[in-house]
Amino acid sequence: MKTIITDLDGTLLDHGTLHPHTIKTLKKFQKNGRLILASGRSLKNMKLYVEQLEMTSFQNGALIGLNGLERYDFKTGTYHKEQGISAKEVKKIARSFRFNSLLIMVDLPDQEMKINTVFSFLLRFAAIKRLRQRSRLKTYSNQNEPIDKIIVLFYIGTKRHLDAIRRQFKAYQILRIGRFWIEIMPQGIDKQIQIQYFMKQYAISSHDLYIFGDGENDRNMLSLTQHSYAPSSALEEIKRTAKHICPPPAKEGVARVIESLFD
Repeated sequence: MKTIITDLDGTLLDHGTLHPHTIKTLKKFQKNGRLILASGRSLKNMKLYVEQLEMTSFQNGALIGLNGLERYDFKTGTYHKEQGISAKEVKKIARSFRFNSLLIMVDLPDQEMKINTVFSFLLRFAAIKRLRQRSRLKTYSNQNEPIDKIIVLFYIGTKRHLDAIRRQFKAYQILRIGRFWIEIMPQGIDKQIQIQYFMKQYAISSHDLYIFGDGENDRNMLSLTQHSYAPSSALEEIKRTAKHICPPPAKEGVARVIESLFD
């Protein structure tokens, strides 16, 4: 069985939207193939796309959420989640980005919260509605429960500073997802590891694996197969990692590749 694994934001989704033709193409593929969505989003925040693609009806796919922190198998109905980041460590890491980013967000199991930086007041004047909405998130302060990941929005520091933070917090991965978007996860959490779990579980050969991704959190999984694709809008280093380049999400690149291969 052929298996397609695709990242969401920046790869399959066009500014958070699945185009109708992409939905049709992926639904057709699932009749004889396996679809796995592998995202930095939580499984909860992938629900809309699962419904649009009718993945529960096909019962042969899977979800990988929070960059590999959690997974769900539609065939067996099993869910697994790794340990997140302690509240104490969250506050230490956040202090390192206080003077060179617009906003820090933390993902908890049931909600998103914010940690303000010295520049966060600027969000009130943002032209993008979604950014203004994030300025109204509740503030993370006295919570003690572990969080799933840290998101740093509009990082404006130098590469040298970021490398210094990486050396300071060696127990964590500091991943550049987009030009101004950083995600921080515990070491050992990776989409690639969860994909290898499914490869072993269902005897998926690398020859039957087609993988799409655009950010640093996709780099390792792209190395699992010769059928790896990065959108033309991806980070340059990710385009160098992938074996092939496809059109960007606005031009439904993933769907176009699937059609060219399997129709």
